[in-house]
Amino acid sequence: MESGEDFHVQYFDGTSWQTVASYTSGTDFENDQFYHQTVYINEELYVFSTDMKIRFLCNASNNGDNIYIDEVKVSARVGEPDTLAPDPDPMTWKTVPYANSSTSIAMVATAASDSSGVEYYFACTAGSGHDSGWQDSPTYEDTGLQPETQYTYQVKVRDKSTNQNETAFSTAESATTWATSEQLTISI
Repeated sequence: MESGEDFHVQYFDGTSWQTVASYTSGTDFENDQFYHQTVYINEELYVFSTDMKIRFLCNASNNGDNIYIDEVKVSARVGEPDTLAPDPDPMTWKTVPYANSSTSIAMVATAASDSSGVEYYFACTAGSGHDSGWQDSPTYEDTGLQPETQYTYQVKVRDKSTNQNETAFSTAESATTWATSEQLTISI
């Protein structure tokens, strides 16, 4: 294969083909060399169906290249389900809630990590504000609030595994929206 040409390992989940690994000549491999690669198809990220398939798709030029892929082994094993909550647990704040205007409060959770990916949930626990619902972003701004009112929030995280393991809530932190006549003025 010429430099820059590639091939892909693809997985058919019963509905569509999905690329699970890609290898580019000159970057990931050189011609006339033997390589050993292991590709995992994790049930947490892909749908496992009874008619699953695996294929190699070559994206080479039309000049008579001979491509050999051999010693292909496919195996399956039942792994342990994800039972661990994301880190940190309990959840923490990167930026505690703060007034952004007379009708909004913003906040930022610490970036959480988990091999299955994470979602954040901001809960308003006092002041009749709004919960965020589950979202991918660690940033949340609650809007449509009342001026000069104190609101209290906590945040938790869950992973995107089948078990949706959750952390404990963070500490409860409060902020008060500005008065309607308040505004920020910057003089230069």
